[in-house]
Amino acid sequence: MTDAEFQQNLIEKFKKLDADSDGNISFNEYQEAFKEFSEKTLEDLWNYMNKDKDGFISFEEFKTP
Repeated sequence: MTDAEFQQNLIEKFKKLDADSDGNISFNEYQEAFKEFSEKTLEDLWNYMNKDKDGFISFEEFKTP
């Protein structure tokens, strides 16, 4: 997979999670996408992904490991 393909794949995955297409993933959108996870796991992953603690995951946060 090329870098361009990888980047496009990330954009597509982000858009699927961003149900209201506002450019951010809210906790509700995140929770809906990963409802099979336990509440603790979901919160831990959310806290890791939401690096700036603004209550949303931006694309920049999403693509950063």
